[in-house]
Amino acid sequence: MISCELSLQALQTGPGVWRMNTTILKSKEFKETIAKKIAADLQDLAGYSPKEKWDQLKFQLQEAFQQESLKQAKDRKTVAQKLQRERQTILQRIKWLQGSPNPRPERIQELEEQWQQIERRLDGLLEATMT
Repeated sequence: MISCELSLQALQTGPGVWRMNTTILKSKEFKETIAKKIAADLQDLAGYSPKEKWDQLKFQLQEAFQQESLKQAKDRKTVAQKLQRERQTILQRIKWLQGSPNPRPERIQELEEQWQQIERRLDGLLEATMT
């Protein structure tokens, strides 16, 4: 008969579970940064037990992903505000042309197409925040 005795250390638990926003990984630049960070962190953790390495690496990655998530959210907000200003300017131009004595339908059509492009980009930003 084979027997085994396990000696488990007390586990410290945190405030809850964190789930990574995987859409961050769409950025090739960020993936390269994370790969370099992992390599550097593993070198810094030489001499630690595998469990300690894993725990520290998880903590470092969580922090990096949270910072990147905040950065991307801020960037999306900045882009959305810029697009909304452009959209407002285009709408003002369209109204001005429609009320002018020489409305220039081809220019109105061009501005409406620009407006639609901005709307599509804004929709894309909205979808990115929901995934």
